[in-house]
Amino acid sequence: GYFIAEEIMGRSEFVKDYIGVTMKGASQDTLVFGVENDPIGDSFDFELDSFGQTTMGIEEDWAIECFSFGDGAAGVHIQQDDYRLITFSFNMEDMANETSQQELFRRSYAWLNGIPQVLHTPHPDTEDTIGPYKIFARILDNDIEAGGAQLFYSTGGDFKSTPLTNTENQNF
Repeated sequence: GYFIAEEIMGRSEFVKDYIGVTMKGASQDTLVFGVENDPIGDSFDFELDSFGQTTMGIEEDWAIECFSFGDGAAGVHIQQDDYRLITFSFNMEDMANETSQQELFRRSYAWLNGIPQVLHTPHPDTEDTIGPYKIFARILDNDIEAGGAQLFYSTGGDFKSTPLTNTENQNF
């Protein structure tokens, strides 16, 4: 949710102890930057319609910044055991376009439900259905077990699958 921490600002110790952040000042930025290699923010920047959104300061190492203004955190997620929480210091309605709103919701929903974010650039169409065809993807989830990532594909008929190999740092 958004403004969770700000709504309970009068209880700043609660915010620091349970969400791991403190509220800072108002940002003068309208650009929000996704944090690299984060399962929610990676490769996702967007713009807000207005500035003056509250920034957050990270106070605990378990509070992970997923979005940033130039002068402070704009989004934080935490995971402790089976519990996950995401909080933003901006209102999603202030996002400059609906496509960005939908993408933020999709990424947040996926992370909250343990669905890994897969970053992959599709290959151009090809008629080569026989030779080796290398596929590269980065899966932003550290909990994938060996053989747990599968590639599903079709060359015009039924879908087939093959296990992906983690070459290093979640690059498959």
